[in-house]
Amino acid sequence: MMVHVPGGAPIQAGLSSVRGKPHFEFYPVQETSLQEILTVLDAVDDWLENGPAEFGMLWVGAGLDVAFDSDSVRDYNDAMDSDTFEELIERWAYFSDQAANMDW
Repeated sequence: MMVHVPGGAPIQAGLSSVRGKPHFEFYPVQETSLQEILTVLDAVDDWLENGPAEFGMLWVGAGLDVAFDSDSVRDYNDAMDSDTFEELIERWAYFSDQAANMDW
């Protein structure tokens, strides 16, 4: 797993066999149990799915690519404001399926 550090390069984080590999630490870190790691990852997933990234997670969960052009961003914002975001997902999933299947 790679941990992305703001302003720096990704740092490799190993979840097992750390004692058998040479590694470097920036801060002294205590050994963490698998359950503690899973608890943190579950909390992050919950925050992403139910917090400020909720709509983004719905979009990505539908397997759709994110477009950042001004028209698409306006469509996303309009759908979030009018509670029609799921309809927007369904429409774009349909378009995506058509393109993938060359179904014009």
